[in-house]
Amino acid sequence: MTQLVKNKLLVKLISKPLADSIVKKYHYSGKVVQNSKINFGVYYNDILEGAIQFGSPLDKKKVIGYVKNSRWNSFFEINRMAFSDVLPKNSESRALSISMKMIKKKYPFVNWILTFADATSCGDGTIYRACGFHLVGVNKNNTIYEMPDGALISNIAMRMSPTFQKKYIGKMVYDKGVQIAKKEKGAVLKKGFQIRYIKFLDEKYKKDLTLDILDYSELDKKDARMYKGMRVL
Repeated sequence: MTQLVKNKLLVKLISKPLADSIVKKYHYSGKVVQNSKINFGVYYNDILEGAIQFGSPLDKKKVIGYVKNSRWNSFFEINRMAFSDVLPKNSESRALSISMKMIKKKYPFVNWILTFADATSCGDGTIYRACGFHLVGVNKNNTIYEMPDGALISNIAMRMSPTFQKKYIGKMVYDKGVQIAKKEKGAVLKKGFQIRYIKFLDEKYKKDLTLDILDYSELDKKDARMYKGMRVL
């Protein structure tokens, strides 16, 4: 299954290892996630220049309640998006729109898509707004920490990632990882915002949304604007 835009931009399903290689190359974090299940490649002039990965949220029990009566398999989260600078203007939003249309066709049981914009280190979600996502949360960051070497680590990774714990703590401590990283290893909560968006692939489920839909101007009111890692004033 593929879709073509303007005879140059091609979006199609690809393998997870191939998508992961693009994320490692172009995503600001350089890190992949293990729970992505559906992976799209974004080709420009027949060269792979981007990837979009969908899968289960890390904390699925927490977010399933965002839309009442959601089934366990009725929603996805955008786990990662990564694009090279070669892509022309608006290619990212076009590719995302195409990928969601393909999901709607291939996986009709998926009713909504959840995603988060990292306005502590990356951006405030320009692509999501261009694709008609609803803004449903603008919250001060309480999950991303910066290590003394500059690495950015989520609190979930601090708690559960063997790679993080072996590198920074020296042994596996599981749920004690956040406490030890903060008190003993110099982890500091990074200032910024976590911005939450939802897109309904089937609009009839919009009535079941349990979160308030915010005007995009809320980003300005809360001084939460960011573009390519730079605060927008």
